[in-house]
Amino acid sequence: MNTVSRISQIFSTRFVRVVVISFSLLMTGAVLCHYFTSNLKQLANARFEQIHSVGSQQVILQRMTKDIIRLAKDSENESSYSQLDADLTRFIQQQQVLLNSTLPGKTSTEILNRQISPLILELTQNISQVLSGSQPAASRLSSILIKEKRLIPLLAEYQSTLISEHQHFSQREQAQQTIILTLIWLCMGSLILFTWRHREDAAQHQQSAFGGTEDHDRRGELESSAESELLLSKVGEVGKIGGWHLNLKTQELFWTA
Repeated sequence: MNTVSRISQIFSTRFVRVVVISFSLLMTGAVLCHYFTSNLKQLANARFEQIHSVGSQQVILQRMTKDIIRLAKDSENESSYSQLDADLTRFIQQQQVLLNSTLPGKTSTEILNRQISPLILELTQNISQVLSGSQPAASRLSSILIKEKRLIPLLAEYQSTLISEHQHFSQREQAQQTIILTLIWLCMGSLILFTWRHREDAAQHQQSAFGGTEDHDRRGELESSAESELLLSKVGEVGKIGGWHLNLKTQELFWTA
């Protein structure tokens, strides 16, 4: 119980309260900074994932084309079928990731939606026909080669555009981050300074009030002393010419000649 009471007394002092408030403000500023920087890191990671997916798509596309060529020469090549099936699944998944991560109004989004996606849809349909056995690889080979020839430069252009947009985005976000973090710390610093200034003003006000009380008491004592001296001087004058005299100690009046 004594420990709890002692802790309560410590935290009840104005200095400790100011320290606790200042520490809380600093922690709030640190949390806000972490929030903004983590969001920027997530956006940057998403951009890197897009760029990596496009590069991987180019590699898979070339590998699928080679598998189709092998199957056109040997339709019984089971390993090519297995590899082609796995590559097609991976290729479609990466395409869906790219579609889900597009940003409206960007040049890269226009390239993906208007030029790349229609070709990829036709390509995957042709490869699916080969895998299902509805069409032989030889009959689909020329169509697949044409689409690959068109897709490779488009994917390279798309990747280059993503990199350029990412660099521009990073520069802009870094500038915004610097401004936001500066404003956060300025606000936190101003609040801390205001808190300490308020503490000093309160202490000065309390000291002034205490000093004013002492001055008032001293002034009263001086006035009382002056009145007593004035009364004594008057009594002395009365004593010289005769008349009633006041004994200040006994508060008795007596006549003197």
